Amino acid sequence: MGYSMGGFGAIQLGCWAPEAYDAVISFAGYGMGTFEPTETSGALQPKGRRVFEWYLNEYIPKLADVPIVWGVHCRSDTVSSFNDVSTIIDTVGETAHHSRKRCHSRMIEVPQDDANSDYPRKRRATASGHGYFNVSLLKDTSEQIIWKDLRNQLSRSAKRQRPRWDMLEETRTTANWKRGHNDAYDPPSKRWCWR
Repeated sequence: MGYSMGGFGAIQLGCWAPEAYDAVISFAGYGMGTFEPTETSGALQPKGRRVFEWYLNEYIPKLADVPIVWGVHCRSDTVSSFNDVSTIIDTVGETAHHSRKRCHSRMIEVPQDDANSDYPRKRRATASGHGYFNVSLLKDTSEQIIWKDLRNQLSRSAKRQRPRWDMLEETRTTANWKRGHNDAYDPPSKRWCWR
């Protein structure tokens, strides 16, 4: 889960290691490149469309292995494109459907009235529409925007078995010798009663 550049990072991490995450949620995030014309962003991106198409074909389908993929965005956001994130979420949903994977992909739209709610009242009229961090993640409205549905979805999504990262693969340790060669060995879990 991440906001703005962190939303881009959440998508990237989900693409690189989809087996590691139960959910990937991008708040006001973006992808590589853009479908938006360069006049909209004010930055020259002559290859932006081509890069975004490559990104959609090469990386985004990997997100279909993650049980929950959501995009939370506001249409009036001029810093990162709502349409780009919507296209990413649609691509994940289509890939999951065609490959019969269990992935709940969803685009959540933040109301335009809340788009600049993080800024002081004097600045809201000229703001970029990218300031809805507090509304979508922290304040009471965040419960209706995301948290209630996310808790519900996480409780219903498929639980995954992951290899333990905190244990080294050691075959010659004393504990393994005891388990494999000593019939009288009783593991600590049988000796101790945890309450």
